[in-house]
Amino acid sequence: MRDNSCRPLIFLSLLLFLTCVSPNLLYAESKIDDGLVKKISEAGKLVFQGRYNEVITLLENKLPADIEKGTSKEDVATIGIGYNNLGVAYLKLAKLDKAIIALNRCKEILPKWSAPYYLLGQAYCGYGMFEESVSNFNKGIELDPNAADPTDYQLLIISNLKIKNKAEAERIFNTAKSRYKDKFAPKSVADIEQRINASAQNDDRINSGARYFQQGDYEKAKKEFESVITDDANNAIAHYNLGKILITTGQVDDGIKECEKSLELGLDNINVYQTLSKAYINEKEYQKSLNM
Repeated sequence: MRDNSCRPLIFLSLLLFLTCVSPNLLYAESKIDDGLVKKISEAGKLVFQGRYNEVITLLENKLPADIEKGTSKEDVATIGIGYNNLGVAYLKLAKLDKAIIALNRCKEILPKWSAPYYLLGQAYCGYGMFEESVSNFNKGIELDPNAADPTDYQLLIISNLKIKNKAEAERIFNTAKSRYKDKFAPKSVADIEQRINASAQNDDRINSGARYFQQGDYEKAKKEFESVITDDANNAIAHYNLGKILITTGQVDDGIKECEKSLELGLDNINVYQTLSKAYINEKEYQKSLNM
C-alpha cells in the first residue's frame, strides 16, 4: 500500500481539529499528561520518517481508552491525533486488525476529520472488508474531497467491484478521470478488473510458493515466485519471498538484492527488515544491519 497515510494534517495547528471533535464529549481546561503530549508529537515526526515500529513503541497501550469528562477540547483532539498516528503505523506494517481498531477510535473522537476515514478505507480494502471500505472512503470524500488522491479512488473502485457494484465503480472512475486526468493511470474500469483478476492469480501462486517453502521444497517455491515476477515485475511480495529462499539456500547476495527490491517497491513489513538484518550480519555488513 502506498505511503499516502502520513497526510500533512498531523502537524497542523490543533486549532484545525477543534471543530472535528465529537460534540458528545464535555470540555474544561484540564490537561492530559505533558509526557503523553510529547509522545504523540514525537510519534507524528516518526510517522513522517517511516519509523513505524518506534511509533508503536511510543503509543501502544499509552493512549487513554476513554476520555474523561472535563478534558479540554484541545486535549481531546491531541488524543485523536495520537490514535491516528498509531493507526498509520499499524497500517504501514500490515497489522490491519490493530490499524482498524486505532483508526475507528480516532474516528469516534474526531468524527469530522477526513483522515481516519481514508485510512480505514485502505485498511478495510486490504482486509477484504469491501463494504466497510466503500463506506469509509465515501465519508472521507464527503468530509473533504480535496484530501483524496488517485490511489484512494482506485481502491474505492476496487472495493465497489468486489461487492458487484460496477455502475458505482464506473461513476467513480469518471469522477477520478475528470479530476486527475493523466495522473489517474487506469484506462478504464475494465483495465482495473483485469488487474484484479491478475492479482488473484498471483496471490494463488504466492500462497502455493509459501506452502512449498514451509515444506522445505525450495526449488518449487522458487519457481512459483519467479513466475509471479515474470508476469508482474513490481510484485514486492514475490521479490521478498524469492529473496528469503535465496538467502536460505546460501545465495545470500542475490537474496539481499531481492529483499532490497521489495523495499524499493514499497513493501514496508517487519519481516523484510528482520530477514535483511540477519543476512547483513552473515555478510559482516554490521552497519547495514544496525540501520534496519
